Amino acid sequence: MNKLILLLAFLGSLFVTAQQGNTPKVKIELGSIRGIHEDGVDIFKGIPYAAPPVGAFRWRAPQPITPWEGELDASEYGPNCAQSGWGGAPGTIVEGSSEDCLYLNLWKPASANAGSKLPVMVWIHGGGFVGGSGSGPGIAGNKFAKKEVILITINYRLGRLGHFAFPALSVENPEEPKGSYAYMDQIAALKWVQKNVDAFGGDPDNVTIFGFSAGGVSVHSLMTIPDAKGLFHKGISQSGGGRDGVLTGRPIREENADPFYTASAETIGINFAKKHGIEGTDAAALAKLRALSVEEIVDGGQETNGEGGPRIYSGPILDGTLVVETAESAYNAGR
Repeated sequence: MNKLILLLAFLGSLFVTAQQGNTPKVKIELGSIRGIHEDGVDIFKGIPYAAPPVGAFRWRAPQPITPWEGELDASEYGPNCAQSGWGGAPGTIVEGSSEDCLYLNLWKPASANAGSKLPVMVWIHGGGFVGGSGSGPGIAGNKFAKKEVILITINYRLGRLGHFAFPALSVENPEEPKGSYAYMDQIAALKWVQKNVDAFGGDPDNVTIFGFSAGGVSVHSLMTIPDAKGLFHKGISQSGGGRDGVLTGRPIREENADPFYTASAETIGINFAKKHGIEGTDAAALAKLRALSVEEIVDGGQETNGEGGPRIYSGPILDGTLVVETAESAYNAGR
């Protein structure tokens, strides 16, 4: 009996050792990352690419991450970016979504390692800039990895957390861009790719961005945004709308408004504040906006006026610093 127990213990230790041997680990500048292995594919989920955009970091450009100690467990997806869901009840967010959401996921062949120089594809999800995520079975990258392609999917801020303007924001932290925080997140994720993908076996000089719907719009926009230059080399826009219109974004201030728009981005922000009983446009008003719960901020990106209208889409903003032109003007000029 004692021999049988010893044999079972020995076989169990062999199984554990084999499982540990299949656990992929990669070291980057911020620390070590431990993923999972599935049928020849190494998977790393929930890798942070920027600090959580909460508290004082709400409506700020993505901030640097603090290096972690030990190994980062990358076996589970991080939270999706806060969203109310299609037809969601006012004042609620979808379960599993959070304001702390700036995470990406990566799939690679198990045989790939630093120096493999595999092509990299970065998926930008759709959802009208108010929904969607970079996680879920429908966009898992196992089949990409089996074709010797590294797939990365990303989350980016949505709704009024992703596109928002307010007069006090325009003067706060003047060295930082304002308005389309969703695009800033996408750029921060692409910078992470440039800095770290080689450690996973990817080629930072062969990066393709692709996305559909709002993700397709993002591809158009990233091709025109100066801060995104050099971060990717090819782009695929699927159902990304026309060359103009939704790609233009609202001007940040009223004096720059085109007659096509009924209000500037800052006016939408002021109306949103009034809806929550916040008067004024100074730093004190901004502090009150940052004190709102995430459920109060995420409203589907529609209702903005305390009197019940107008219903204005919360989307890309043509701020003149980050987003400097429309996709159509860039195409026409050969840019």
